[in-house]
Formats: sequence, structure tokens, C-alpha cells
Amino acid sequence: MTAALKKPPVHIGASAYVWLRGLALIAVIGIHVLSSWQWPLFTSSAGQLTAALIDQSFRWSVPFYILISGFGLSQKYGDKVPGMFEVLWTQFRKLLPAYLIASAGLYLAFLLVPSWHGFPPPNFLWQVLQGGVDYHTYFVWLVAQLYLLFPVLAWIKKRVPAWLMLLIVLVWQIGWYAWLDTPLNSNLRWQFASDQQQYRWWFSWIWYFVLGMQLGPILEWLETKVWPKFGLPILSLLSYGLIVWLAFTAMQQRTDPLIAMRFTRVPVILFASIFSTYLLWLARRWANISRPFWLREMDILGAWSYPLYLWHTLALRVLVLISQVILK
Repeated sequence: MTAALKKPPVHIGASAYVWLRGLALIAVIGIHVLSSWQWPLFTSSAGQLTAALIDQSFRWSVPFYILISGFGLSQKYGDKVPGMFEVLWTQFRKLLPAYLIASAGLYLAFLLVPSWHGFPPPNFLWQVLQGGVDYHTYFVWLVAQLYLLFPVLAWIKKRVPAWLMLLIVLVWQIGWYAWLDTPLNSNLRWQFASDQQQYRWWFSWIWYFVLGMQLGPILEWLETKVWPKFGLPILSLLSYGLIVWLAFTAMQQRTDPLIAMRFTRVPVILFASIFSTYLLWLARRWANISRPFWLREMDILGAWSYPLYLWHTLALRVLVLISQVILK
């Protein structure tokens, strides 16, 4: 048996995946940078296609963060079903302090420069509790929900076959995303018409979290096969082409670009799941080799990805403001 086909160790340290968090952060920032200047592109078909090609290449980012959260917790606890307090203590103490500081800083910035938000967020404490201080802070609220669900999901994982658990949440995720694209139930569509409203709740992302929880054995199985080396990148490219085409077609039909290119679309499940799995598969294969310079630098970015994520929207606003002053 060749070295490439040898079964990897059951557990690979979390440090092997840190660089992927840095890569995902770049993708998230890329989406937000594009949203500040891409609107003129939508005046022509060529511009819409260009916007779709760039934007959709980043749409694995938030699903990956959700997936790696489930993966990391499953690696940490193994077959153990942790208590609710244990998860709250270990995860929330890492999550909340930086979030509270960033929320206060963002709120103060909006008071000083009202045009950045339009108006100060009403009821600051309530907005902090539901992750609504800025357009990206929903993610903390979302991850907190998934952390609270983890003990229940870990209990189910021990009692339900992996394939059945994955099938149930996949059917749910496809059904929910398909529902969001239908004209049925106008009240529900009013509540979830905004992409931000769709992103705030655990049931919009549960597939990725459960996939992450079950991904360890899947990655080990893939390491025993030859085809992933070529099959995973090919499948990633094909699924990427699909979401680009569908986003472009939707914009051609005058769909709001934010809705046409959002995360909560059925085809994105395919692309984000395959590409995220491919990245983790690569990380496992690269875990025991000498790392190139760029990968070590990406490790640094990954280690700081959470605070950088929290503050990056403020930095983007400052840069836009500076550029407007220079161009006057």
C-alpha cells in the first residue's frame, strides 16, 4: 500500500486547520468588500456575470465556519455527550468577551458617524443579545444557538446512524431553502425576505453543523480512496459553476442581487459542502508536511480570525471614508 493510501491517525490536532479559518475570513471580507462597489456592475449582463463569478467564489465561507465549529466540537468531545453547562462555560467564555467589546465599539462608532448605520441601533442591550448591532454580528448569535444545541445533537448522534442523521438534516435544509424561494405563506416570506433574517437562525445552517459533527469518519474514509485527489476539486468546480449560473440567471430575471447570491439557496448546499470537505481533506494531508511560508502566515490570520471578523466592517467603513475624502 502506498503512503497516500495509508489510513491517517484518528485525530489530527486542531492546529492543522487554523489556516483554513484565515482563508475563510478572507472570503467573508471579500463578500463585504464587493457589496460596497459591485452595484454599478448590475447595469449590464456582463457586469452581473462578473459579480456572480466573484461573489459566488466566496460563498463557502460562512458554511465552512459553521461546519468547522461542529467538527471542532466533535473532535473535542468524541463520543461523550457534554452537559449544557460544560459547553456554555468552555465555548461562551471564548466567544462573549470579544463580542461584547466589539459591539460596544461598533455602537459608539455609529453614534459618532451616523451615516455608517443610518441611525443608532435601537435598544443597544437587546441588539447585543440578538447579534443585531451590525450586519455581520448575527454570526455570534447564530453560533451561540448551535453551541446550545450541541449536547442534544451529540446525544442523538450516539443513538442514530450517521447516514440517517445526515439525511434528516439535509432534507430539512433543502426543504427550508426551497420554501424561502416559493411565493407561499406571504407572512413568513415577509419575515424572512431579508438575507440577514434568513442567516440569524440555527435552522438555516443545521446541515453544515451536523455534517461537521460527522465529518471525522468521512475524512478518514476519503483518505483510503484515490479518487478524492481529482474528484473533489472537479466536483467543487462543477458545483461552483452551477451556483454562478443560477445567480446570474436570477439577476437577469430582476431578482434582488442580495437574494440571488445569498447563502440560503439549495445549490449552495452542494458547493459549500463539497468545497469545505475538500479543504479539510487537504488540511489533513498537509498536516505532517513542511508548511510553505504562505501557509504559516495564513495560520496567524486564522488564529486572529474571530476578532478580525468582529472588527472588519468598521475597518471597511473607515477605508471607504478615507477614499471618499481623497477622491474629492
